[in-house]
Amino acid sequence: MVSEIGENITLLIALTFFYSLLMCKLETRTPVLNSAMHGLLFVGIAIIGMQFPIQVVEGIIVDDRTVM
Repeated sequence: MVSEIGENITLLIALTFFYSLLMCKLETRTPVLNSAMHGLLFVGIAIIGMQFPIQVVEGIIVDDRTVM
């Protein structure tokens, strides 16, 4: 279980780094488009993070939604 938590933390850190790099490159002058890009990237990162849940005990599952 400890290695699964470490993998999830590493995944979130990598995705957050990717998010910050991508948003620096994609800054636009339109606030609406900028907000839409932020939202779509955030949703994408959240979906990727939810693909790797951790089952603590039977019936209790923890995934990255708790962090998001």
